[in-house]
Amino acid sequence: MNAKEFPARLHKAQKDVAERLERDSRKFVAARMLWDSPSERLKFMHRVLTSFPELPPWMTPEVKKYSLEAHFDLADFQDNKSRINVNCVSVLVSKSGSVFFPALDELDEAAKSIQWPATAWDFWAVSRALTQSHAFDDGNKKAVTWIDGQRSDVLSKTDPYFQLWLSSTMKPLEVVESTESIFVQAADIAAGIVSAIWDQQTLVHAVRAFEYLTYNGKRISESDAVAITARLDRSQS
Repeated sequence: MNAKEFPARLHKAQKDVAERLERDSRKFVAARMLWDSPSERLKFMHRVLTSFPELPPWMTPEVKKYSLEAHFDLADFQDNKSRINVNCVSVLVSKSGSVFFPALDELDEAAKSIQWPATAWDFWAVSRALTQSHAFDDGNKKAVTWIDGQRSDVLSKTDPYFQLWLSSTMKPLEVVESTESIFVQAADIAAGIVSAIWDQQTLVHAVRAFEYLTYNGKRISESDAVAITARLDRSQS
C-alpha cells in the first residue's frame, strides 16, 4: 500500500496509534519547513561567515537523543484541536520572504568581501535591511506577529548592538486594507499572473516572467523550477 493508504488502514485498526502517528508526522513536517525558512537560512549563513559552525545536534552522532521539533516553538501553528496546521506553517513561512530576502541579498554581497573572521560592521547592511518596514494585507495579523518575532530573533543573533538601537531604528510591519493600497493590489495581481502562467504553461515560464519568484518561501531559478516540476510530476504519477 502507499503512504496515503497506510494511515487510513491503521486508523481503522488502531485509532490511538494512528492519531499519534499523525501528530508526530505533522510536527516532523512543520519543523523541517521552519528549518528551511528564510529566517533560519539567514541565521545559519551568518554563523558560517562569523565562526566555524558546530554541527547542528540533529547532524551529530547524538541525533537519536535530539528532536528537531524541540528546536522550534510550534504553538503558533496549532488549530483549535491542538494539532499542528502544516498549511499555516507554509503560509507564514512564505509570507516572511518579503522581510528576509533583502537581508539575504545583502548577506550574499557581504560574503564576497568579508575577511574571516567577520565583524558586526560587515553586516551593517544586513541589519539595515531587516529593520525596514513592510506592508501586509489586513487579515494577516497572525502572520505579521510571527514574522516580526522572527525578525527580532534574527537581529538579536546577528547584531550584537541590536538592543541598543532597536527602539530608534526598527520600522514596524504594517497591516493595511488592500482596497486602500495600490501596492497590495499590484501584488495580488502579480500573484494571479504567476498562477495563470503556471496553470497554462509551466513553472519555468513563470520564473522567466518576473525578476524573481519564490516557491515555498525560497527564491528559485529556472533549474530549480525544472526540478520542482519533475518532483511534482513524480508525486502525482
